[in-house]
Amino acid sequence: MIAGIPIDLLFIASVLLIWFMLMYQFVLTFAGYLYSRQSSGERQQIDRTELELPSISVMIPAHNEELVIERTLKTLLASN
Repeated sequence: MIAGIPIDLLFIASVLLIWFMLMYQFVLTFAGYLYSRQSSGERQQIDRTELELPSISVMIPAHNEELVIERTLKTLLASN
């Protein structure tokens, strides 16, 4: 049976590793919280500004689509 100093060192190393992993998760959680607050502020700032979006052209390939082209165009025009 193994006894003595090697077992004690193994126990101390495992306890330190467990505490290190717990602290690492705490740091990640806190950093994520800070990041979410910062990104929320940036999102609100972007939402307040008026954006001038460029115009776009949409090409719809339609060959023998007489049955569904009306629904396709209505869906396209309804999109934001």
